[in-house]
Amino acid sequence: MKTCESCAQQFEVTSDDREFFKKFDVSDPTLCPDCRQKRRLSHRNERCLYRRKCDLSGRDIITTYSPDKPLKVYGTEEWWSDNWDPLEYGQDYDPTRPFFEQILELSKKTPRPPLINFNSENSLYTSHSGHNKNCYMCINVAKNEDCYYITNFCIYNKDCVDCLAIHHCELCYFCTDTRNSSFSEFLDECRHCNNCMFCYDCHSCSDCFGCFNLRHKKHYIFNKPYSQEEYEKKIKEIRPTTWLETVKAFSHFKELLKENAIFKYAKTENCQDCIGDHITGSKNVKNSYYGYDTEDAAYCYDFGEMKMIWDVTEPWKGELQYETHACNEVYNGMGDSKCYECNNVFYSQYCWYSNNIFGCFGLKRKENCILNKQYSPEEYEKLRAQIIENMKKSGEWGEFFPMEHSPYCYNETAAHEYCPLTKETAPSWYEGEDTASKDAGDASKCDTCGKSFRIIPQEAELYGRKKLPLPGACPDCRHKMRMGLRPPRKLQKGSCGKCGVEIETVFGDKKNVCCEKCYLETVY
Repeated sequence: MKTCESCAQQFEVTSDDREFFKKFDVSDPTLCPDCRQKRRLSHRNERCLYRRKCDLSGRDIITTYSPDKPLKVYGTEEWWSDNWDPLEYGQDYDPTRPFFEQILELSKKTPRPPLINFNSENSLYTSHSGHNKNCYMCINVAKNEDCYYITNFCIYNKDCVDCLAIHHCELCYFCTDTRNSSFSEFLDECRHCNNCMFCYDCHSCSDCFGCFNLRHKKHYIFNKPYSQEEYEKKIKEIRPTTWLETVKAFSHFKELLKENAIFKYAKTENCQDCIGDHITGSKNVKNSYYGYDTEDAAYCYDFGEMKMIWDVTEPWKGELQYETHACNEVYNGMGDSKCYECNNVFYSQYCWYSNNIFGCFGLKRKENCILNKQYSPEEYEKLRAQIIENMKKSGEWGEFFPMEHSPYCYNETAAHEYCPLTKETAPSWYEGEDTASKDAGDASKCDTCGKSFRIIPQEAELYGRKKLPLPGACPDCRHKMRMGLRPPRKLQKGSCGKCGVEIETVFGDKKNVCCEKCYLETVY
């Protein structure tokens, strides 16, 4: 057992961990898995967008970097243009200084894109996203159309608002971890549902209200069957018509689930030797959460189509990564953040289509570069080996960028969402507002936090189509309501509520948590 240098908790480094570490020639980590994830998330701003000037053209841009940050931020068009060369900011390696200090120095002077938003149409206010059309304030999403305030890996959706982790849905509102559903509101963990409201873990159901653990049902209210005529009459009586009534119904629904629903110990489907939650189609994945089609992974979060990864956050389509964040189609990488379609990349950020780079920032289509300086292949390999040896001596090799090197304040980051701190205990704190989210629509005051927020016309039009009341809570508070439906990303030992077999579960001491066998026997 080892002691985490951050939280002082004991954690285990397994033989599988050490076998993987050999691939990068790194020592045991100094932080526990939770603190390693927290450190990576401290470099990720998902929900705070700002207006500031492009440092190249001077035009107004939308960005994740507040105007007071001493950084060089270009607009998306300017950053991708040929009007500047990232190699102009290259610097020599100084063996007398910590390498992380030199990377930080490079990152502060080299232009960075305002946010990650590519191949989208009329979707200016989206981040960590791509291939969207007519979307607003959507985070970590792709291939959606006419959607607003959807977050956490939402793909192939249309006309959806206030949803989290939905796939192939249409005209859905306030749905969480739901797939292939339509014309529904307040669904959680549902599949192939239509015209349902306040339902949990329902599959192939239609016209249901307040139901849970149902399969192939129609015209049910609180798990009780009705005729079509009785159902339609009853729904008119109980369907909430104001935001206050909606919030009360939402709270009642959560209490109903707590007392009566059956919870599978963790959501794993079509998996072999997997431990974690919300993992599908994967093999040999340990202590990981929200991933699919992955083989050989540990301590990973929000991942897909990966192989051989350890301590990785938000990757897609890659192989052999360690301690990386938001790296898509990266092969053989360590310590990287926001790199795309790169091979053999180490401790680099915002690099695209590049190979054999080390400690670089903002490169596009480059090879054999260190600290944004070009080398011959032979020079690159020689200097790279020297840097690695010095990083091993300083204790930097194998660690992710330090939290204090993040370009964001702690309360701007995803770390604050999963590991909230107070202003007094956080390493940094932003006092301003994310002004970009208040650019359009009429102002309202959140009845939860008291902050002002705006409802954009497209959003209001969709509420009208679905006959929903205008929300009385701001987008951030609504997001917190949805996140509150998700169990913590932490496994605890427990026992099946029916047969008593020992299980590891994300639900803690919640009632009616079952092993897979008992769960399947109950719901089918």
